[in-house]
Amino acid sequence: MISSLPYLTLEQEKYYWKRIQEIGKGLTNDLDKYNYYLCANNYYSNNRTERDFRKAIAANDSLIKFAETLAPQNLPGLYNINSMTYEAIKDYQNALKYLKISHLIQDSLSTEATHKQLNELQVKYDLNTLNNEKTMLEIKNKKTMLISLSILLIIVVLICTYLYFSWKKEKRMKMELKALHLKAQESEKMKQSFINSICHEIRTPLNAIVGFSDLIMNEEIDAEMRKEFPPEIQKNTVLLTSLINSMLEVANLDVSEEKLPCQPTDLKSICVHEMEQLKKKEGIEYKLEITEESMIIPSNAQYLTQVIEHLLSNANKFTEKGQITLGYGVDKSKEKILIYVTDTGCGIPQEKHEEVFNRFSKLDTFIPGNGLGLYLCRLITKRLAGEIKIDPAYKEGIRMIVTLPIK
Repeated sequence: MISSLPYLTLEQEKYYWKRIQEIGKGLTNDLDKYNYYLCANNYYSNNRTERDFRKAIAANDSLIKFAETLAPQNLPGLYNINSMTYEAIKDYQNALKYLKISHLIQDSLSTEATHKQLNELQVKYDLNTLNNEKTMLEIKNKKTMLISLSILLIIVVLICTYLYFSWKKEKRMKMELKALHLKAQESEKMKQSFINSICHEIRTPLNAIVGFSDLIMNEEIDAEMRKEFPPEIQKNTVLLTSLINSMLEVANLDVSEEKLPCQPTDLKSICVHEMEQLKKKEGIEYKLEITEESMIIPSNAQYLTQVIEHLLSNANKFTEKGQITLGYGVDKSKEKILIYVTDTGCGIPQEKHEEVFNRFSKLDTFIPGNGLGLYLCRLITKRLAGEIKIDPAYKEGIRMIVTLPIK
């Protein structure tokens, strides 16, 4: 839109420029920065309200820096733009200076292109010469082979070999098609099972919301009793919203096995923040076992925060007294970092340690929850090239351990 300034109203011009400035503050990719400065140069050179040739020159200088690595072929044009801009502000000395640089670079690029073209033509010529020699040699060999009975035997062997490998290839393709068919059937079963589970899980809070809403409108029920219904509606609304958000997150993560985009992340900051946000309960001591300095690891801050939040929330939900600990430690020999959440709650039987990571798995149906938290945690850790498990050696409650790579 910035490249079409003459067709925009003044309000649209200011709006789009403001949007581009907001986007430019968070850019990290060099190509995106190049395009941002291209927009800035165009805006400051051509807008009708804030035309500023000095800022246009500054933006074009930034373009030149990025073009040196991203698009060297654009350098003559960019220096020429600087020359025309200086000419517009009557700074003819700099205008001449940049025009000379533009022509010098253009000449250099033209010379380089010419040398490159000549080299390519030489290579093509040499290749054609070799091909011609090879063709002549093959013709001579074929004439010799035609009069030799041994060559006929070789041809027969080659044909038999080709037929054998063709049969093997066809057999392998049939096996692959069968495996794909079975995989498709399994995928269809998993999809249907997931849909059935979703319908069942959504129906429970939805029925509660509808039921309590109808009871509120029933005037035969005592007014004092009706005051208890709105909190129940609110509680089930929150549960339904949480369930839908979790299902959307699961659907988003379950479609691929590619690693999530990672960048340097301060694990200590995430741990401190999530412990502060946790709703504390009386009779429970909350501890952080973390380093004094920042712990920077390559990870995805958004999804790693979700994992720690789910683990702390689960520990808080199933612990009535004792202690909840969040911490991490480094295993330098394996180049791994271990993040753990330990509680003194009711615990999980060892035979159920894998079951709790399944979709909609709830060992205690009387405790609120959608049964997707730990399943989501496993999906995220897998996409972060890590793993999550329950420590079988810990007997005082549950210790969840998330293992992630340091490099």
